Amino acid sequence: MASEQLQAIVGALRANPLPSDTSAPALRAQMESWVPDVVPDAVTVETVDANGVPAEWVRADGARAGTAVLYLHGGGYCIGSIRTHRALAARIS
Repeated sequence: MASEQLQAIVGALRANPLPSDTSAPALRAQMESWVPDVVPDAVTVETVDANGVPAEWVRADGARAGTAVLYLHGGGYCIGSIRTHRALAARIS
């Protein structure tokens, strides 16, 4: 039997079918509507431009200086965004 977490994800997908417009922006918007944008107070988010690509520095208070993790979310340039993965980046930080 599937875990409770998997059942919750499957239920959310069934309750929120993809829009008929399946363009990349529509897919991103749909996924963003499912994910709360919650970052702990002890994390700083700085928006930057990485040679024309929107990016962010996500730093937890007390993170070791001079150390970085480059996190590239999946999604094949179709789904997901900085917003949908910001909280995960904060936890990694």
